[in-house]
Amino acid sequence: MYKRIIELSQKLNDESFQRLYEMISTNQLTTESGSRSLSQPASQLKVDARFLVEFFRSWRSSTIDKEGILLALQSAYHTKTKYEQNQNKVELAWNGPFSRQSVVTKSIYTTMLEMIDSMKSEVFLVGYSFSAKSEPIIEIVDRLRSAANRGCRVWIALHNDQYNNLGRFQRLWGDGPPYELYYWNVQEENVSLHAKLLLVDEQDFLITSANLTEHGMKKNIEIGLRYTGGNVPGKIKKHFLNLVQERVLIPYEPGN
Repeated sequence: MYKRIIELSQKLNDESFQRLYEMISTNQLTTESGSRSLSQPASQLKVDARFLVEFFRSWRSSTIDKEGILLALQSAYHTKTKYEQNQNKVELAWNGPFSRQSVVTKSIYTTMLEMIDSMKSEVFLVGYSFSAKSEPIIEIVDRLRSAANRGCRVWIALHNDQYNNLGRFQRLWGDGPPYELYYWNVQEENVSLHAKLLLVDEQDFLITSANLTEHGMKKNIEIGLRYTGGNVPGKIKKHFLNLVQERVLIPYEPGN
């Protein structure tokens, strides 16, 4: 029985797990559910029907009640989720020409949009050069604004340059939801905040050569690495939070 529970939990995502849990809780699916009655639920859950069939067949022959099955499913799915979160995954991202035999399939721009749209709690964006009139950058800021509107924390650190990166970002954001904007108040000449980084939910980050400009997102050859899972994203967040707390990175206000 437990083998079937683990096997089925591996096939589910958050949405399908919640749906299956609800179906069992409300007796839409029971030990009496046969093969024919499981094809439609399997389609709704986006899993192969044979996994549901084997799961309910095993349940029928066991002595586990509904509450026990729900608890076992919760435990198996929680364990699977924790395991996946702790797995490191590295992907290449690329801006520039793609060859017909390219091993890279995603652009840096597409990867950034995907990461911002998937966030659940917070996003941290670091950049060197920022262009407020570039279509891809306008789209990135729109996605960040949408994230802030749904309650996510949005914090940004930009290089404080002679062209007023920070002011350009503020004007593009406009009178929208709250966000945090920081800069490095370094006094030494020819020293800059040069990192380009996107960090999402302490579990997903993109480090790249691309600036937040039209050339960086659409015209130049740029490369990036997306790193998901493990403890490195959390370390990056902690490092930058320390810089904020120690006022190495300070909040930007017009006239700073």
